[in-house]
Amino acid sequence: MHPHLRMISFMVIMGLIVSGFLVGMDVLTRDRIERNRAFRLQSAVLTANGHSFTLGNFADVFEENIDTIETDEITFYVDQASGNISFLVEGGGVWGPISAVMTLEPDFRTIVAVRVLSQEETPGLGGVVAETDYLAKYVGVVLDEEGGINITHSRTGADNEVDAITGGTRTSYEFQDMINATYAIARQAWAALGGNDE
Repeated sequence: MHPHLRMISFMVIMGLIVSGFLVGMDVLTRDRIERNRAFRLQSAVLTANGHSFTLGNFADVFEENIDTIETDEITFYVDQASGNISFLVEGGGVWGPISAVMTLEPDFRTIVAVRVLSQEETPGLGGVVAETDYLAKYVGVVLDEEGGINITHSRTGADNEVDAITGGTRTSYEFQDMINATYAIARQAWAALGGNDE
């Protein structure tokens, strides 16, 4: 056999073996990946509403305390006790997608909590967007009906303002745009459901 054909044959065989391995791993881990995704989302909603849970019982606690309302545009997670409303907020960051859960009071304007589920921003700079201390600044912020939230370096004292990330200005503005775009969709969908939209 010609040396080039032997090399090509070897590469094809190795490619098939590696591809088969990767497909097999995908099949084996698909359910676990989905369970982890569900855990991140449901634990963010439960934590925002003060519910205690463990890794073993989070799905049961979620089902007992949270109503899921699906619309064509968005899925809402409503806490039965407080009436707080949570929903996914997703969009592009500077270096990759950002996914978060935002929880609002029943007035559908006051932020109870924001928790970032995944992001790919620069650690120590834009990656601060996922840190608990930074996200605590969102608690109590009142979203403006027209514009949503204003993430800024020059606060004026308005109810809808949050400090931008020092060294992560572009991430801050991407996060702001992501929240505002999703909030506009969520407001319309919530109002169409007859939700309290004062």
